[in-house]
Amino acid sequence: MYIQVTTMRKPLSTLALATFLSFLAACSSTSDQKNIETITQGFRLSQGIEANLTVPTGFKLAKEHYGFVQPETFSRIKLSEIETPYQIYLNQLSKENLLKNQLQLVKTEQVTISGASCTLLTMRTLINGNYFEKLWLLSGDKLSSILVEASYPEGSSKSHKQLMKESLFSLGVSTNNQYRIFTGLPFYISNPEGFKVVKRTSNSVIFESLNLPNTSVVFSHGIQKNAIQSTEDFGLKLLTNSKTLTEFNELKTASIKLDKIPAIETRAIALKNNEQHFVYQIISAQQTKFLLIQAATPLANKEKLFTEIEPLISSFHFK
Repeated sequence: MYIQVTTMRKPLSTLALATFLSFLAACSSTSDQKNIETITQGFRLSQGIEANLTVPTGFKLAKEHYGFVQPETFSRIKLSEIETPYQIYLNQLSKENLLKNQLQLVKTEQVTISGASCTLLTMRTLINGNYFEKLWLLSGDKLSSILVEASYPEGSSKSHKQLMKESLFSLGVSTNNQYRIFTGLPFYISNPEGFKVVKRTSNSVIFESLNLPNTSVVFSHGIQKNAIQSTEDFGLKLLTNSKTLTEFNELKTASIKLDKIPAIETRAIALKNNEQHFVYQIISAQQTKFLLIQAATPLANKEKLFTEIEPLISSFHFK
């Protein structure tokens, strides 16, 4: 879960669907409260993700990344969003995988934050002949993860380490899922004019036409266990194995380009809810990965469909 913030300052720069979602109410410090004024700094990590941290005494804003630095002590705090779901990203941080990046895992802790659980990793690494300690605080949801990293020389004083840990544990994150539709996906749509998003699943975005009744367009991606040998054959298999479309006829395929990448388009007529629909599909594949676009509209709207979806597909881009 993400950590909720109620106020946000935005010195840096920006769909799920409609409503503003907030998670967790703010990481509380593990130390006693001190009678000193704290300054909270806000960051806009991406569209739909804003975060804040208290500024450790003696630190300044970093120029190279979101967070803070104290050059004289070789210490920094770095904040970033990773477009991988929280649990999946956490599973990747095994002791063995971290060692491949010269990070020695010392301890893993679950930190309870306002009734929810974040993960705190303590690690050490060798940099230019000196050992550094790293603290990674992780939170997130099914779309992405937030990583806050504190890094400082292993021989730093206890008060210095505690100061950085307190900043780490002040993390607050707020999300606006209206702007997170393409988070974690390998593509995005820059101009959805004439369409509205009606659903975002783990790997698909479903658009609905504002002008043509019963007309939808699905953008999706996936991964196969084995390499895809024929994009055309694979696309036809996906189409004809559809759970919502049956009785295909007038199938026609052709080679096209999708955002300058080779793809196959398929046009067909099929039954959907016992009504004849025109179906237009585009598929692009590379090795085991594929990108699928599928539009369906009542047969009477066949000619109008292309006028409607042309700007939508033209604004499709791979990340």
